[in-house]
Amino acid sequence: MTVRLLNKFSEEELDNYKQTLFYKDQVLSSYQYTDKSLAYYSEYFNNEYSNYSIVVFDELQDPVLALYAFTKQPVFSHFGLPISVIESSFTSASKKNKAYHELIMKLNEILTADHFEELKFYTNDFLCAEYFSKISENEIEYNSYIDLDLPKEQIKSNIRKSYKSLVNWGEKNLQTVLVDHNNTDYDKFIEFRDFHILTAGRKTRSDKSWDIQFESIKQNEAFLILGYLNDKIASGSFIMHGKDTAYYGLGVYDRELMTKNVAVGHYNILSAVYHAKNIGLKSISLGYINNVSTDEKEKNIFRFKTGFSNSMKVKNRYEVNLT
Repeated sequence: MTVRLLNKFSEEELDNYKQTLFYKDQVLSSYQYTDKSLAYYSEYFNNEYSNYSIVVFDELQDPVLALYAFTKQPVFSHFGLPISVIESSFTSASKKNKAYHELIMKLNEILTADHFEELKFYTNDFLCAEYFSKISENEIEYNSYIDLDLPKEQIKSNIRKSYKSLVNWGEKNLQTVLVDHNNTDYDKFIEFRDFHILTAGRKTRSDKSWDIQFESIKQNEAFLILGYLNDKIASGSFIMHGKDTAYYGLGVYDRELMTKNVAVGHYNILSAVYHAKNIGLKSISLGYINNVSTDEKEKNIFRFKTGFSNSMKVKNRYEVNLT
């Protein structure tokens, strides 16, 4: 088996890697590792994170493991979040064991050579075994999600009881517009961008980051649902997605209407969920939070989002002290 850093691939090698079933089926399953998603987060964080991603190839030079990590000193992570390992379907336990052995050897080499002081990772049997004695913190992450294999009627019936009349109001009173790869309406996207700036009260990130998000729509890696009340934009939901899973990346709602208890967001979110189902995605994540969060705004937003689903995924986050 061989181990390579993704940033050392030649253009031809990178193209060949992206043609593999492993990349198309496993890596692109999640929105997190699409080209536009990686470009967006790099831009969002002012290109402060460097690509330390690792790929393990078997004897036939087929990729079998990938660890995507865009990180900066002194913490080895993926844009500040824990890293995950993407796995192929191994034909034997022996091959899987050998692949992880090679991956961890390379990871330890990087951590030592570049003097990292901390490592963050999500639950993984092999990483837990390797770093168990150095684990300094163990947090729990709660992720509110919706199983899109459910019929639409069931998805709607799972919504929090107090939300149902608000969803119904939105369905009757809001006009929704879909911006996706079949309708790349740039003017509508810019209207959403300007609506976000107006609602936030300031420009929170670069024009380039918005351009990347529009490109992700054109590349079928995202879509946008806009809601209008009396022909004026009142809500918007930007959804990022891979082959199987979607993520509720950004929601913007008219704050003045919300203070008047006008339900401009509820139906907009359900419309986004329905569209994710319509295009064949398997699940959509509405957001996550960890058990040690003390940010009341973050907690309130998460509580709001949990009202759209009766399902929650739970996984552990580990922090390793390398010093």
